[in-house]
Amino acid sequence: MKITILKFFPFRIGLWILLFLFSESLHAQWNSIPSNIPKGQIITGIRFTDRMNGHCIAAAGGKSPMIYKTSDGGKNWQIGKTFAALLDYPNAISFPDKNTGYVGASENDQSFGVVYKTTDGGSHWKEDTLSGSTVIYGISFHDAMHGVASGLTISMSKENGIITFHDTGYLAFTTDGGDSWKKVNSQDVASLFLFVTLADQTTGYVLGTGIHSPSLYRTSQIQKTTDGGNSWNIIHAFPDSMVITACWFKDATTGCATAYIADSISIHRGLIIKTTDGGVTWKEKPIDIPIKDNGLYDLTFTPGMETGYAVGDNTTLLRSTDGGESWHGNSTNNPLALEQLLTVSTYSDGSGIAAGNSGVFYTTGGSQNSVSGENRQSLQLWNFPNPATQSTTIHYQIDTDSHVTISLSDLLGRITRVVVSDMEKRGEHDVTFNTESIPSGIYECHLQSGNTLQTSMIVVAR
Repeated sequence: MKITILKFFPFRIGLWILLFLFSESLHAQWNSIPSNIPKGQIITGIRFTDRMNGHCIAAAGGKSPMIYKTSDGGKNWQIGKTFAALLDYPNAISFPDKNTGYVGASENDQSFGVVYKTTDGGSHWKEDTLSGSTVIYGISFHDAMHGVASGLTISMSKENGIITFHDTGYLAFTTDGGDSWKKVNSQDVASLFLFVTLADQTTGYVLGTGIHSPSLYRTSQIQKTTDGGNSWNIIHAFPDSMVITACWFKDATTGCATAYIADSISIHRGLIIKTTDGGVTWKEKPIDIPIKDNGLYDLTFTPGMETGYAVGDNTTLLRSTDGGESWHGNSTNNPLALEQLLTVSTYSDGSGIAAGNSGVFYTTGGSQNSVSGENRQSLQLWNFPNPATQSTTIHYQIDTDSHVTISLSDLLGRITRVVVSDMEKRGEHDVTFNTESIPSGIYECHLQSGNTLQTSMIVVAR
């Protein structure tokens, strides 16, 4: 029950595959081990149906992607299939149960979309084609029979001897396990629909996007279905500066999403947002480590939403034990680091496994290669709403009595406003800032308590 966006991410190719096994402690350690998946491949999709059985998709530039399967919890992987088709978006994988799984793809010339299906746990795969010049970017099955697929349809027009290609969003659903697919229209025709999820047999969500620059896709809307995918309606539009990268729903009303704030050049910070009204409104949730310059790319929860995990750049590993209300974790906080985690799944026992492009990690603790969360920064800083139109409330927490300064600067480092400059008691504080006094744009919010500094991002959009 999640959706994930990966295609526009600035991949940093490493020499190792990243696998992380999470333990149950709030701030655990992750120790690196090698993977038997060939070097140079990047794991972009991973799904586990129980503690031992899982599948992942791995791809290397210019080579056919492969799906691997494991029966020992991720310690060893075997090739389940090498795809002849092109997985433009090789995270389109869904396993509603141990034996039944689906992978979305397109033929190499993008002449038609392909859905691969297995009914024996990934040992054999059946290929089904979809009509039209279709590229499948997302696929989600709530059970073995009910599923939805998303992507784009490519059409061509010719005028005055000039051939023009057009991309429009593609949505389809099935109620017979993929034997037949019905294409449907949404409320708004996006350039493409990225990953889609079914929270139950009738309720689903899809991310619609338009292309706003030559190098980046921008997620602009989330649409919802309440009839199993037969019709879709826009329920929320996000600002262009916010890229929604993954979404997971417990049921028809409650879900979380990872995102990052960015411009056409770089990522400014990652964030996690939550909805309790079916995606109509979203609130940012606190993260207790710095996420500046780090994108967050995927998240997942145990079925009851008791435990959740999120991953991103620079070995960012986040964990929630309160239904996504707060997040705790680890990050190297080094923008030059190669460790980029792209996908995460949970085991049936509540622990998790994540994957990416630079190594293998598991939770036995104590090795010199471990990444520890105990040295995290003690200050906390976030604001809501973000993006803001008229005002935003800045929430901050300090661990000692000290002189506190909160200031805003533009992306060139020029201080534009000093919001707080006073002695403060240790603990949590809130201050409301009137954003109508500054132009629309992206600002850095700096919290200084004594000699300790914390920074977050504030987006002003009107």
